[in-house]
Amino acid sequence: MDEANIQRHVEPWQRILVFFARTQQPHNWRSPRYQFTPRQTRTWRELWRLAQAQARSQTGDLSPTATGPDSQSNTEAQSYDAFSTSPIQVACMDFCIELLNQHIGASEYESAFVCVLAVLGRTSYGWKDTHSYPPILSKILKIAR
Repeated sequence: MDEANIQRHVEPWQRILVFFARTQQPHNWRSPRYQFTPRQTRTWRELWRLAQAQARSQTGDLSPTATGPDSQSNTEAQSYDAFSTSPIQVACMDFCIELLNQHIGASEYESAFVCVLAVLGRTSYGWKDTHSYPPILSKILKIAR
């Protein structure tokens, strides 16, 4: 798969991460109800911690919360080449794998992954049609493989 194709296929996964980033933070709008498993919660918190640290390092924030044994300098964060996997990439993959690993019980709509798939099937005008939603699912499954 070439780079442009990979970029098109990861877009639904990026939207999944954005959904959780928005709904896991305090907000004043009505959002879908879902519940992370304990493992999903743990991996999400690690991903969020690394994302915040990376955002602080990119903006040059040197506040006490941005420095410490867990923070990385810009040169260290940039030292990963195309064949290396950074800690934030590993955390992202761990979280996505935990989404896929969730067992669905009696209440499937409380599943975080089922919930986000339903959200991806919506537009501001209603549900996506039968021609536009299957390609999204196909991309998610292809990358998950």
